[in-house]
Amino acid sequence: MAESHAPGPSGSVPRRTGRFFLWTNSPVRNLLHRCIAETVGTWLMVFVGTSVVAAAVLAGAQAGLWQVAVVWALGVSMAIYLTGAVSGAHLNPAVSLAFAIFRPRDFPLRLLLPYWLSQLL
Repeated sequence: MAESHAPGPSGSVPRRTGRFFLWTNSPVRNLLHRCIAETVGTWLMVFVGTSVVAAAVLAGAQAGLWQVAVVWALGVSMAIYLTGAVSGAHLNPAVSLAFAIFRPRDFPLRLLLPYWLSQLL
């Protein structure tokens, strides 16, 4: 039978706990989520960008690059929007390096290697 989420005698709704709920304060899980977000965001950006170039070449629409630039920008914007809240949406090893050098309080150097591996995966 399905689990009921009706308020109990004290008026509070019981919280579900279990191994499938990974949003905890664990630093390892936090880093894992960040790395997964970087991988997904980088893949999405590259996939959309290369797909629009391939579609322009296939369709013979190489007279102007406006449509390629606009769709590529939409792909980058979508990747940033989807992963920015989790990982900061660096999506590029050079951006991660710049953050590690110029903003070490916000992005410590110890996160650089995991981010680079995630972005190059």
